[in-house]
Amino acid sequence: MNKIHLLILFLLLFLLSFKPFEREIPLNKQAREAAQKKEYKKAEKLFNQLIKQHKNPQIYYNLGNTKFKEKKYKKAINAYLKALSLGMPENQKPELYSNLGTSYAFDKQYKKAENFLINSLKMKPDKATAKNLEIVRRLLKKQKQRNQKKQQNQKKQQNQKKQQNQKKQQDQKKQQDQKKQQDQKKQQDQKKQQGQKKQEDMKKNKKQKAQQSRLNKQKKDNEKNANELLKVFKNRKNLQISPFMIKKAGNENGGQTW
Repeated sequence: MNKIHLLILFLLLFLLSFKPFEREIPLNKQAREAAQKKEYKKAEKLFNQLIKQHKNPQIYYNLGNTKFKEKKYKKAINAYLKALSLGMPENQKPELYSNLGTSYAFDKQYKKAENFLINSLKMKPDKATAKNLEIVRRLLKKQKQRNQKKQQNQKKQQNQKKQQNQKKQQDQKKQQDQKKQQDQKKQQDQKKQQGQKKQEDMKKNKKQKAQQSRLNKQKKDNEKNANELLKVFKNRKNLQISPFMIKKAGNENGGQTW
């Protein structure tokens, strides 16, 4: 990748020339000379002073070249586009398009770079521009492949995440079902225990009732026996008979009675 970028930069140097005015003023000459001496900060400052005084596309073109030399590719693109909008002379448009395309290439906007390089070649065939276009197309192809791979990876990650979510939901549902079954079993066990306890209580109550019934019957029988004895006693209470006064008497058959 670095070799390709260096090659683009090498080819671009044939096109990056600073344009003078048709009637050049001293300030523009100073700015161009500073840029040629690689005094880019000074050149940029002078070109910006010129812009305040003159709305000339060539000033923006030269400013774009300065920004490019400073590797400020976005600012270079903006300066070139401004030059284009102000009406760059037709005979200088091929160079402007080529520089725009190369700037877009360094800014990794390869599709725009391709379009401007093609427009430059349509207006003026040039080996360096054609070579740049070839390189940009290779970069564009690689970028497309990277984007496709990135999309595939994203899709793969999305599918994996989806599967993980589905598995998580299935596990949660399974846990919920298991808990529901456990709760149902617990309720059934509780109901069964309650049923068993109820049966035991019923059996116990029945046994208690039977026992109470026997006790009541026994009590009644005892009371009945006591009443009968009391009745016999009452029937005999007026008798003043002492056991010592009772005489033994015989019956007709020779038996004895009291």
